[in-house]
Amino acid sequence: MKAKTLREIRKFVGRAYSSIQRVISNYNSSKSVLSKLRNGRQPKLFKSVHLNLEITASRIANDVRERSQKTLYEDTIRKILKKADYNGRVARRKLQISHINN
Repeated sequence: MKAKTLREIRKFVGRAYSSIQRVISNYNSSKSVLSKLRNGRQPKLFKSVHLNLEITASRIANDVRERSQKTLYEDTIRKILKKADYNGRVARRKLQISHINN
């Protein structure tokens, strides 16, 4: 079977030349035609959460809205914090048990 050129593939598929070229280069590099996952840059929420573990998602959203004039939904904040292993729970203090109390 004769190998086809990019222009012949473009005519057959009906896509742009650069699209065909990108798909072929992705396949050659990763043996897959799927696009790579893109992760957007996460907002810097961790500092406020690390300083105050009891801060709520709505409070963080208000802080972000005041500082940067951008809207960030509470569900997005919860998703980001959950991915970073911050739970919605705060650990209770352990009782100080000593030999005198026994």
